[in-house]
Amino acid sequence: IIGDGLTKYEVAVTGTPSIMLSRPESEEELNILFQEAGTTRYLGNGCTLKVAVLTDTVRDVMDDYHLRRSMSEKGKAILDGKGLERIFNWPGFSDVE
Repeated sequence: IIGDGLTKYEVAVTGTPSIMLSRPESEEELNILFQEAGTTRYLGNGCTLKVAVLTDTVRDVMDDYHLRRSMSEKGKAILDGKGLERIFNWPGFSDVE
């Protein structure tokens, strides 16, 4: 169970299945994109989430090996973990002090 900040990238790149909750000031569109990509189950604002919904979702994810495997594969497919390498190879980056 994760928050919707940078953690959604971290669990995706490591192939960790997740259930994501957001804060009221979140970028909901981006959270929805991660769910649509199949890397997480997004449940919306954690402040207003009913405990039963979270419990049912945890149970569903835990009981579904194929779902967890799919989340893992899809997360690793959309994020390659080479962002820092791309930044260092960016034209002009070596000129930055």
